[in-house]
Amino acid sequence: MHPKTWFIFGLSGLLLSFAPLPIGARGMLLVAFVIIFVFAGAFTQFLRFSLVGLLPVALVAWTIQAVSYRGQTIYTSWEPVPGILFSVTAEGLAFGGQMALQILCFGASCSLLSLLISPLGLRSALTSWHLPPRLVYLLCASLNAPRQLGFYADLARETGRARGLADSKLTHRIWLRVRTASALFNLVLLDQEVRGRSLADRGLDQKGPRLYLTATPDSTWQILIRWSVLGASALLSLVSYGVAL
Repeated sequence: MHPKTWFIFGLSGLLLSFAPLPIGARGMLLVAFVIIFVFAGAFTQFLRFSLVGLLPVALVAWTIQAVSYRGQTIYTSWEPVPGILFSVTAEGLAFGGQMALQILCFGASCSLLSLLISPLGLRSALTSWHLPPRLVYLLCASLNAPRQLGFYADLARETGRARGLADSKLTHRIWLRVRTASALFNLVLLDQEVRGRSLADRGLDQKGPRLYLTATPDSTWQILIRWSVLGASALLSLVSYGVAL
């Protein structure tokens, strides 16, 4: 698949993630994302990212809405301290499920852009659309930042293991990540700054065609599919906003 196709699919998913869709439509959108990751051979990576990053946030959002959203159908309620009442309502469970699915769909859209598109493929796609070089660099650097963070995290773990630091338990590994978090982020920011200065010295803003060592073949059916998906997503988003109003 051409990087432009994955980019348009991810952009369409972002449009639908923010649209006020019913809960059934959001569930179908999430299933569509899962099918895409299975087709692209990246389901394992997406599942790992979902279990570690997306699912806990979605569960927290669902729990907060379930006990704080006011509704008519009350299942249970309790008052831990005088003046503060928590109630689990049917409306709160539904609204929490809606928000949880929205978070999962948004994360799946971002995962599609980060897992299925390499920085080189994204740069080639955006450059072919004649976007400003600095904007292309910012988008590619943002996409590459999680990979760099993971690389530096693995490097810090191997360094700690070589110095005899215990990392056999999950709590030890988590504590190592917490202690080195600020240093890792600073390394990523410093790396991006060095890359930006290097590109500026090599004439990033100079006009003219860019040459790449690799070329991804495109096809007519991919062009038709990606623009049809984007148009349908934009139309569905507008219709959903109109119905909500």
